Amino acid sequence: MPVVALLLAALGGVIGDHIRYDLIEPVARAAACVEPPMPWWCILRDALRIASQNFVIAGGALLGALAALLYRGRGAMVGIIVAMVLGGMGMFLYSTALAAIAIPLGLVRAAMLDRA
Repeated sequence: MPVVALLLAALGGVIGDHIRYDLIEPVARAAACVEPPMPWWCILRDALRIASQNFVIAGGALLGALAALLYRGRGAMVGIIVAMVLGGMGMFLYSTALAAIAIPLGLVRAAMLDRA
């Protein structure tokens, strides 16, 4: 189970990497979103940028990890999945402090479930 949790964190990291380096940071994409007509993805880009800068993504990962520790059964599994995927994304999307707490908590809970 912990190996699956690590793979989920890696998946979240790949998603976060693509969001950061392919959508948020390129200067050409930022310039395309300045003047009308703006492409359809500008709203998504701005929403993801604001969410990552306000710790929404990594905060969700931390909440998922805490839910995994508090609940049993299916609730713990959902919490682990949320914690690992959003934590992996948070490591790339400017929220490393909270993500660095959520990922080990999710791993600990995955190891607890594996042991039981």
